[in-house]
Amino acid sequence: MFYKEFMLKKIGYTLCLLLVYLGCTAQSSRDLFYFLSADSLLGVKDGEDNIVIPAKHEPFWVDEEDFSNAITDRIILLLPHGSRPQKQPYSYGLAYDREGHIRYAPYLFDNGPDYIVEGLRRYVENGKMGFVDRDGNKVIPAQWDWASAFNCGIAMVCNHCQFDYTKDQEHPPLDLSKAKTMFIDQQGNEIIPLKRRHHAKDLILNGVYFSYPFHYSRQEKKLFKPLNDVNKRISKAYFVNWFSPLSPKERTLHYEIVERPSTHFPYHIIQAFYRLNSGEYQKADLQFCADTKGEIYYLPFDQDVDRKIPLLDWLINDEADARHYSKEHGDAPYRY
Repeated sequence: MFYKEFMLKKIGYTLCLLLVYLGCTAQSSRDLFYFLSADSLLGVKDGEDNIVIPAKHEPFWVDEEDFSNAITDRIILLLPHGSRPQKQPYSYGLAYDREGHIRYAPYLFDNGPDYIVEGLRRYVENGKMGFVDRDGNKVIPAQWDWASAFNCGIAMVCNHCQFDYTKDQEHPPLDLSKAKTMFIDQQGNEIIPLKRRHHAKDLILNGVYFSYPFHYSRQEKKLFKPLNDVNKRISKAYFVNWFSPLSPKERTLHYEIVERPSTHFPYHIIQAFYRLNSGEYQKADLQFCADTKGEIYYLPFDQDVDRKIPLLDWLINDEADARHYSKEHGDAPYRY
């Protein structure tokens, strides 16, 4: 008798969990749409006209066609009406999840919310900066007066540092004269720079030496082959509009995986780099993504995977643009 009652309770408990799970899944996967209030403020509602995020935001970043298209983003960035940054480090707007909860306040960068770089975005909380992932999880707590975006899995952070607007209002320098600085990895652990390069592949970033941070599985190494097969073509087109003196070796791109798939983002992000003769590691303005089948796509600057372009299709258009540029600029040193 006891066993029967126990099993009935267990089945009932399991069914309750299943119903809760299905309810949460349905809620998180429901269609969401932008809408405007009578006074032209922006909000978000679901397909049944239930308001998910009240209309109290500026209608920035949203085009006319966006109102009829379902929102696919897991994190929705909106700027509350009348909000103004109060003090450094400045935030810009709010990040909501698809249930309408505020997850964080993005760092103000380039006149808007900070970009996702190598899978992480800077955020501001209680006057300090930290990092969130694509799902809005605070993976590195806000604890610094300023933090750089990640580069090769490395970020510089500092306390007792601030931008000096007395020297330049538009592009103020970061005053580090009284700062305590350090470098961190993407888990928030401190990285100790090298005093010198120990290996040819060790990095120089902004004049600082670091051990080569990239490591790949056998399957991940295969993702580079389509890019390496056409790398001469990609590199030639990429540097066609450069006027800085660069050697042929400096004008040869190479590739690193800077972000791996996560729960709701099934892509590897592959970043193009070039290395100067000085050893300095530089990011090129080129990113690609690999899907679960290993297919490679060009990725637009905003990392909108819905607008990704198959590698060879993109390359043919890029080469056509490079040829046109060469015809229009006869003084360009790296002729196409």
